[in-house]
Amino acid sequence: MKKYYIRYALEFLVITLGVTLSFFMEYRREKQYKEQLKEQSLSRVLQNLEIDNEDYGFNKAAHLDALNAIRWIDQNHQNVSNFHPDTTGYYIQLAAFTSTTFYDNQEEYRSLQNSGLIEFIEDEEIVIGLQNKYVTHEYMKHLEDEIDGFVERLKPYRHKNVYINSEKTNVRGYPIDATYTGDSEIPLEVVQALHEKRWWHELYLKRVDELISGDQLLIKEIQLELE
Repeated sequence: MKKYYIRYALEFLVITLGVTLSFFMEYRREKQYKEQLKEQSLSRVLQNLEIDNEDYGFNKAAHLDALNAIRWIDQNHQNVSNFHPDTTGYYIQLAAFTSTTFYDNQEEYRSLQNSGLIEFIEDEEIVIGLQNKYVTHEYMKHLEDEIDGFVERLKPYRHKNVYINSEKTNVRGYPIDATYTGDSEIPLEVVQALHEKRWWHELYLKRVDELISGDQLLIKEIQLELE
């Protein structure tokens, strides 16, 4: 009788070990599969970061153009008759017209979040960095909305006093072949509106520099995570 007990106990142990091993192997396969999905998603996030940095460079240059034009108007708004109308038209067009639209692709980041794969990222700094990045993106869109408001506010003056001669644009696609047709002085309300617009451009540039630095760090951290 004792032999049967030992036999049944061994059989039960073998079955239990087999089931446990089966569950362990299934868990391991599932974990490996999710790790692969995480790496694929992070690779695509990495590509998006590199694309975002190209957009940052474009937008930064456009806002610097606008600031340069606003400074020129600030210095010369009382005596624009001393300059060629094309020069004045060029600066007014850039100062009053320039705004940007930042398109960010959050699909892969949201996919990481919603699938739970973000929990498999070992470096917590990546998770925090991505969260901060996309929160800042929303803020950047707010800044762009504010600048767009000044573009609309200045549109009547620009349409009345600046004539676009051709479809010629600068390297960023903004029309620049413009002739000033207004008075010898630019009205103070226009100059004041440009002063306010300048503040938003400066704030945008400060934030975009922070995003560039943050993304460069994220790129390095993700590359290490994928090694």
